Amino acid sequence: MGTRATGLSHICRGLRSGRRWLRPALRRRQRLCLQGRDVRGLGGHRRPVCQPGLGERPAGLSRSAEICGLRDGGCVQLFSGGNVYYTRATGPVQVWGAIRDRYDNSGLESGRLGYPTEPEFCGLRDGGCVQRYQGGLIYFTPRFGAHAVLGAIVGSYSALDFENGKLGYPIGEEYCDLANRGCAQNFATGLIQFSPATGAHPIWGEILRGYGVQGWERGPLGYPTSAEFCNLRDNGCAQRFQNGLIYFTTGTGPQPVRGAILARYAALGHETGTLGYPKGPESAPSGGRISQAFQGGTLVFDQATGRVTGPGAETGGGIPLVPGAYPDANAPACGFLWCKNGSVYSERGFAYRNCTDFAAFRRGMVWSQINGSGDGNARGWKNGWIQRGRTVSSTPKVGAVAWWAASSTSSGYGHVAIVIGVNSDGSAKVEEYNYATPGGYGIRNSVRADAYLY
Repeated sequence: MGTRATGLSHICRGLRSGRRWLRPALRRRQRLCLQGRDVRGLGGHRRPVCQPGLGERPAGLSRSAEICGLRDGGCVQLFSGGNVYYTRATGPVQVWGAIRDRYDNSGLESGRLGYPTEPEFCGLRDGGCVQRYQGGLIYFTPRFGAHAVLGAIVGSYSALDFENGKLGYPIGEEYCDLANRGCAQNFATGLIQFSPATGAHPIWGEILRGYGVQGWERGPLGYPTSAEFCNLRDNGCAQRFQNGLIYFTTGTGPQPVRGAILARYAALGHETGTLGYPKGPESAPSGGRISQAFQGGTLVFDQATGRVTGPGAETGGGIPLVPGAYPDANAPACGFLWCKNGSVYSERGFAYRNCTDFAAFRRGMVWSQINGSGDGNARGWKNGWIQRGRTVSSTPKVGAVAWWAASSTSSGYGHVAIVIGVNSDGSAKVEEYNYATPGGYGIRNSVRADAYLY
């Protein structure tokens, strides 16, 4: 009597590293695999099946013959303790318990998960287990149950070290009714959002709270375009979104910055500049103006002109002054210099409205932290930087001091400015005082300094 490969033939063959197993009809005899050993049920009796690598967890008694003709030429056999799936690419893999139930609800092998590729693995934090599939993962914990993590969200979750990272375990399934064909998934301490335009990015903690206040992805910020990044000034953190950023410090809480105010804030050095961190969100429009308060002052956006200014802007007898930031805007003229409170010199130790005082103001520094030449001129700044072990480079960087040595064009004093942009040709965009206009503010769009002081 001839025999044919039926029942567990694919499953046993896979477990036995390619050895061909044949058996008579299922109702009379069944050949099973138990931890790689040949166990044959005789006289119609059946023995439990175990799959290697599962801690000898039995698949139990068979509930069906092998069912083939599945997606990608796959097969499955049902057992009382779980199901065993087989494809040439994956080999035989058991799915059981709560993870099997989630797999069933996710469309089995025809769904986005595809076939299981590894046995369930347990021993994770908080009593968790996980099983890997062609299209993602299914996690199980006693607290949160079983939930799948799929597609691009898996990549973002992986970058955070899966369940050991900032987000912990998934607590729900992916949902995809968001703006602009977006999706999201909730985790124990945050969420991951995805859109075709931005990819998948996580949000957690205080920035997540601030994002919610702004209306999530349907609010003015749109979707996240990066993960949170920290190690900023004063232990701050920030996260980028399509239309702005959210900054966080323990002193200011999570605050958004966007639009024209963000552009000006960036030009002034973000949180490392004189404005520091935002203290609150932008105001509602009033009289055609929108304002936002920062630690170092307030920026005001004029809806009619598109300009962003601040207190003290454009004063001082028609001399151009930095919009709303340099605190000496109303210092009166004292001969060829300017003074305040009867002194020609600022609290930073430099002459008012000179290039040095403005650069020191932008960097939040005083004379004793900078000069190495014993005088208040810009020519000594580079040596002072070197003496203090700071970085001196030939490459511009936003926020750096652009430095020029003493020359005939600087009357032998040298010159300093603040880099507010870097051009593709390696030149720098700078803001400065006392260059084109004596005692006045100006911007040059393309310069090459002798050195850049980080």
